[in-house]
Amino acid sequence: MARVNICGTANGTRPCLAPSSRPSWTITHISGTPNTGRCCKACPEPLCSQLLYGDFLAGREDHEWQVIPTAWVKVAQERWKAAPTKRRRMLALSADIAIGGRDNLVIGSLHDGNWFAELEAIPRVDVKNSVVVANHMLRLRRDNADMSVDLTGGWGEGAKTQLEENQGTPCHGIVYSAKSGARTYDGSSGFCNLRAEMVWKVREALDPEGGTDEKLMLPPDPVLEAELTSYRWTPRGTDILIESKEDQKKRIGSSPDRGDTVIQLWHRKDEAVYRAATVGRGREDQHTSVAADEGILEW
Repeated sequence: MARVNICGTANGTRPCLAPSSRPSWTITHISGTPNTGRCCKACPEPLCSQLLYGDFLAGREDHEWQVIPTAWVKVAQERWKAAPTKRRRMLALSADIAIGGRDNLVIGSLHDGNWFAELEAIPRVDVKNSVVVANHMLRLRRDNADMSVDLTGGWGEGAKTQLEENQGTPCHGIVYSAKSGARTYDGSSGFCNLRAEMVWKVREALDPEGGTDEKLMLPPDPVLEAELTSYRWTPRGTDILIESKEDQKKRIGSSPDRGDTVIQLWHRKDEAVYRAATVGRGREDQHTSVAADEGILEW
């Protein structure tokens, strides 16, 4: 594969091509190359950040119908990086489930202080059946946390059944197409479905002025940032409609698994906090084990 380095010239920047045996091209990460690194730092933004650090979200302008502004996500990620390293009680664990196809199983957790742990993406080759999905969720669960799965399309039904019937662990199913009876924070609008409500409530939680400004702490994950800022909305009378997941996937080229997982976790926050206050911490955990014949040891 030929590499494209960017170097400075008298009239700006131009690509310097280093040929190799394969007739295709990529832009290489050059921050470790002193000469070209210095040249790139002389480039105007956002080209400098895009080429020097691989930050291809740099300089991207928010879409007029974008639900969550990029700046709000970046602030939440900076807050995460600045937070002290300590153990935080897990309140909720949720999974965006894809069995087969191109999508990954993504599992995330919400902790005390509105702190989100780094998301775990498990490639489709590891997601063979509902027992494996349930086992991965149990492997990551701590502190008797609230558990939930995406039931839209029925993909999560098997994992939910495995957790509840075979493990005795309550698991809430989230159906994005379900009706919503909620309103926006200012009371001006309703939502066309639960998906719209869930996505919009994350917007409100991140909004430092007109929303609830919950001081969310999001992991500094560029994929998560890209997905959270990819949701689009449109008005439907007095209600808010969010672009369907299928249309969103076609537009961005992949499923917003990480973004959806964070949205599911925030949707379950109030129930999770109530559960933490009323259900004995760890009472279920001490009796919970995963199926040993699936290659994951019992707790």
